[in-house]
Amino acid sequence: DKKYKHDIDVVVDRIVVRGDLATRLADSMETALKLADGLAVAEFADRPLDASLTGEDSVNKSKNETHERILFSEKFACPVSGFTIPEIEPRLFSFNNPFGACPTCDGLGSQRAIDPNLVVPDENVSLRDGAISPWAKSTSPYYAQTLEALGKAYGFKLGDKFKDLSAQAKEAVLHGTGEREITFQYDDGLRSYKTTKTFEGVIPNLDRRWKETESAWMREEIERFMSATPCPACNGYRLKPEALAVKIGGKHIGEVTELSIR
Repeated sequence: DKKYKHDIDVVVDRIVVRGDLATRLADSMETALKLADGLAVAEFADRPLDASLTGEDSVNKSKNETHERILFSEKFACPVSGFTIPEIEPRLFSFNNPFGACPTCDGLGSQRAIDPNLVVPDENVSLRDGAISPWAKSTSPYYAQTLEALGKAYGFKLGDKFKDLSAQAKEAVLHGTGEREITFQYDDGLRSYKTTKTFEGVIPNLDRRWKETESAWMREEIERFMSATPCPACNGYRLKPEALAVKIGGKHIGEVTELSIR
């Protein structure tokens, strides 16, 4: 079938494991790598495949799917997914070097993000009395009118304590209404108008303003509601994905450094 991607395996050697195997094993591996353009497979006749293996683990199975096999590659790339990394060298494992540092957090291992617990520090406070901390001191009627409109849509009143709001209402206030449009009625004393739109959410609004503002004062104000969180890209290990993809004994360098000396 010309539409089907075929694999052709060449059996280079069959080996029984014993003490004087090193030279023969090395020669056979070199031959296999040369024949298959840098790829080689070791299949274990006496190691049955775990039937529960799925996903990436299921890749290492023989053609008859009964015995485990391990796929080796000379190239700095995954032979299955095509994921590539640069040549492995010491600077790849240093978060102090741009070559190895996580590009998302610049090697810091953490990012500043809006903290919901700082936005609503006390859920026993009502919306009218300032449960939404960033809006609490504002004299503008805009925020109260925004909450009133959200309350009509999600079934709460300004006098309700934040803890008494439904999970859906809390999500709408803090993270936005998604694609759902809400009708807002605003009156600032000079003009009155009505608009129908989605609501961005308190947290996304603060995050956007923090990123877009050129005012140092505004950034400082918003940063009062931020805290450091582990970088989602490197999980706090400070290194780029290519460095964390290199593992010894199933652990990358970040996990190894967490182990005790003993």
